[in-house]
Amino acid sequence: MLRFKNYLSKKFYFLKDLIQFLGIKPSGLPNWKKLIGKNQSKFLSLKKNDKNILVATSGGAHKVVNIFNSLLAFILRLKESNVEFFLCDKVLPACQMSSMDFINTKTFIKDGPKKLCRHCKLTGESIFEGLGLKINYYSKFLNNEDYIKAEEIIDNIQDFNNIRQLKVDEINIGEHALAGALRYFTVGDLKCIDPNIAIPILKRYIKAAILVKIASEKILIINKIDIVILDHGLYVPNGIILSVAKKNKIKTIAYNTSYRKKTILFSRDETYHKTFINEDEKLWKNIDLNSKVKKRIDDYLYSRRHGTNDWEFYYQKPDFDLNNFKEKNDLKKTVVTFMTNTIWDAQLEFPSNIFKDMIECIIETIKYFKDKDDITFIIRVHPAEVNHDRPSNQKIADEIKNVFPVLPKNLKIIAPEDPLSSYSLAEISDCVIIYGSKIGLEIAAMGIPVIVAGEAWLSNKDITLKPSNQNEYFELLKKIPLNKKLSTSQIILAKKFAYHFFFRRMIEIKSLEYFPAKWPPYKINKNIYEIVENKKDKALELISNKILHDEEIIYNDENYIN
Repeated sequence: MLRFKNYLSKKFYFLKDLIQFLGIKPSGLPNWKKLIGKNQSKFLSLKKNDKNILVATSGGAHKVVNIFNSLLAFILRLKESNVEFFLCDKVLPACQMSSMDFINTKTFIKDGPKKLCRHCKLTGESIFEGLGLKINYYSKFLNNEDYIKAEEIIDNIQDFNNIRQLKVDEINIGEHALAGALRYFTVGDLKCIDPNIAIPILKRYIKAAILVKIASEKILIINKIDIVILDHGLYVPNGIILSVAKKNKIKTIAYNTSYRKKTILFSRDETYHKTFINEDEKLWKNIDLNSKVKKRIDDYLYSRRHGTNDWEFYYQKPDFDLNNFKEKNDLKKTVVTFMTNTIWDAQLEFPSNIFKDMIECIIETIKYFKDKDDITFIIRVHPAEVNHDRPSNQKIADEIKNVFPVLPKNLKIIAPEDPLSSYSLAEISDCVIIYGSKIGLEIAAMGIPVIVAGEAWLSNKDITLKPSNQNEYFELLKKIPLNKKLSTSQIILAKKFAYHFFFRRMIEIKSLEYFPAKWPPYKINKNIYEIVENKKDKALELISNKILHDEEIIYNDENYIN
């Protein structure tokens, strides 16, 4: 349903464009002029302290993100910070808002994201303008010389196959440009795309990354920015903005909407991907896993199987009954399951020290197990490969069949469309292998051994089996069947980190109202001015104070369990 709504939104963007052009605010977007209401003059006349904060959006049309961008800007301004927005005004030749199913390759090569630019800019303006805060446009910080410089850099590139290594003034232009192109095509490797198509589009992302780098450097210096707030901190433009801010020793807050309804998670001076991989044990190992805390995390982890407490899930009716699957497949006594992750999503944020990428890892693991007649090897393809607003154009099953036209008899591939529960598969598995999948944390909390073949949030927690090279990886596989659950102490650690991740890092915003049948699914409480002014939303108060005081944004949820 969510994918269908997004499809309609894309197809009929021109109608929304017309509505906004006529000055009519689309439904679902916050009307800040109305929300502030009688407090307008008071709000606009607030004095300003010495904190200059830049809220850098990834694109005006990203409604869910920009609702929260505007809410953060509002509360930080109410605390007398000087808050400004940074908004693209149709100048980038490519960006993360672009997708292949919305702008075909021929059109994108010729015109870039022009098809959606007007709507994107108008949507951002529609959300932000009612706050009366300054909107900085990209074009103000770019001139003809900047465009010429970008073209010159591209003209001097000798090898696009090694583009990941391209840096300009120490900024990782190539990495983020490549990530953007992979996201556009929804593939894990550009080699599966015709180079006559891939290279021109990659060039667009390189040029966009360079222009964002130049514009970011200028606004951060000219406007004397102290703190940058942005979502994700990946791709183009936000990956570049984060890198530029870090280089200039400017504080950054990267955030993302998270699994639980009405929750946001934050990271200081890094993307949340890297933050959780390297999460300081002092932040979570001291959690008192008392009966109330344990029940809370156990109940939530169980709910994950159905998605009942989450705002996005993949199957309306997951299948937990394995009997039919067992009848159709001759399962050996020992079962090993590989849980994949989305092949293109933030893959560059999971640099593997074992294999080149997840596909190579899967292929080499199949080669290892194919002659092990006493082991059934299951590959559970992530449902987001098809059930996502950006379905993958590089299918894991196809990659496997390219190498193994005849699949090994002991190999079972669970298609992404199949509602068979990954949790049920885990329960019958001797161990589970992940590359970068987030489900590993939940599986470890079930007491099932997890082997991490890439880099994942579960890494470095004394919970998983984490080989440091291929030899160690295959030595681990030789030990299968492990024939044992995780130790009690490891399960406790897994549940502590799970609680930290799902309840302390994912912070529930009470002032957001949730409407699952609408898009965007969030609405700001009509009494938000009074709520914030009187500090009635503890989470919002904590978030804003932590931002201003440069502290870890963690909400000690366990202190508020009834």
